[in-house]
This record gives sequence, structure tokens and C-alpha cells, in this order.
Amino acid sequence: MPAILAAFVPFLMGALRLFIVANLLGFAIRLMVGLGVYFFVMEPLGNTISGYVEGRFGGLPPAAAGWLGYIQLDVYVQAILSAYTVVWASNFVMRMRTV
Repeated sequence: MPAILAAFVPFLMGALRLFIVANLLGFAIRLMVGLGVYFFVMEPLGNTISGYVEGRFGGLPPAAAGWLGYIQLDVYVQAILSAYTVVWASNFVMRMRTV
């Protein structure tokens, strides 16, 4: 029995190394894509959307506009859009990768 187990140890170590490298690579890709999407896409797009929303909600009473600013609704919407974009981009990159 120990001889069979000793034969599988190199295989198990190789599989463990592959698993760890794949997870670290996936994390690094998600991190870089997230930062790139935020700085090059979501920041300018967020400013444009915020300007549009401010223009559309310009007729709100000052109390309602104050509450919308206080709860930072635009930050939440931008975070949700960023998360969705990161998931989409990482899934796209993972499909392109050869296994």
C-alpha cells in the first residue's frame, strides 16, 4: 500500500501546483482587469452618467437631492456596473485561455 501511495505523490503534487497556479493566475487577471476597467472605462463613463443624472434630477426638491447625495446612489450604481464588467471580462479571458 505505501508503494502505491508513493507512486501517486508526484502526481498529486503536480495537480496541487497546477491548481494553485491557476487560482493565482485567475486572481491576477481579475485584479488587473478590474483596475483597468475602472480607470479607463468606468471613471469617464461614471462621470458622464453622473452628469446626465444630475441634469435629469435637477428638478428634484432640495431635500430629495440632498438625500440622494447623502446615500451616494451614484457610487453604488458604479460599483455594481464595475463588478458586472469585471465578471464578464474575466469569463471572456478564461474562455480564451487554452487548457
